[in-house]
Amino acid sequence: AKAFDALLARGKVRLEASARDVVAVYGAAAKELEKTSLAMRSAEKHPSATLCLRDLRVQVARLASLELVSRTTLVDLGHYPRYLRAAQARLGRAIADPRKDLAKGEPLVAVERALSDPRALARRPAEYAAVALDAEELRVALFAPELRPSRVVSPGELTRRAAALLA
Repeated sequence: AKAFDALLARGKVRLEASARDVVAVYGAAAKELEKTSLAMRSAEKHPSATLCLRDLRVQVARLASLELVSRTTLVDLGHYPRYLRAAQARLGRAIADPRKDLAKGEPLVAVERALSDPRALARRPAEYAAVALDAEELRVALFAPELRPSRVVSPGELTRRAAALLA
């Protein structure tokens, strides 16, 4: 009983700190999600943003999905605000030059097709989450490189991994 009480006391301190970390990460993501939602609503009046908005709605829905969030580490969830800032930057640039936005997004077309297929998540949930997060890093690199991706993601390798989700 004494050993258990000591273990419980040590764990309680760590639990409180972990809970604060979780609240901070989710709070930062929620704040940036609100900014992204406002930017998307504002962009709806610009016909040049139509294609970008369609893609961003899918992206934001995936990022906020329980299926992805539940398979994402707290460290990776900490990158969500950057992903959302990149989406905001992309949206502003897409309004100014929709053709350039479309061309920049070309490497993600096959990846998005695979991630949008419900079989991909059902068959390989862990790989699905890894591909989805790498797709976010590639989005940062393509659409908002000033926000610096946390890792280099090869478009060809990501496309191959996305296709393997459905194999």
